[in-house]
Amino acid sequence: MYIVISKWKSKDGNVDRITELGKPLRKLLRTQPGVRMIETVIEGDTAHVIHVYDDEAAYQKHLNDPNSAFNKAMQESGIENHAEWLGSVRGEAVPD
Repeated sequence: MYIVISKWKSKDGNVDRITELGKPLRKLLRTQPGVRMIETVIEGDTAHVIHVYDDEAAYQKHLNDPNSAFNKAMQESGIENHAEWLGSVRGEAVPD
């Protein structure tokens, strides 16, 4: 299992706007092959988006294919006009 936690900071302090813009993105990602879970946690003016994939290959496919449904939806959403991506923490889940 591959986990990604992305941090997005609202550019104008309106975190509600970025969570609303993110709703269709989360809904779309949940339907994509290799995606196990996607949720958002809000802390102040920052959204932490937790992605869980089957493996790193599934994540890379969504991230690196410019024609992926996710990348197209990201461009159409305009979320980057309202939020700044601060970075991500990524890696394989620690086995039990």
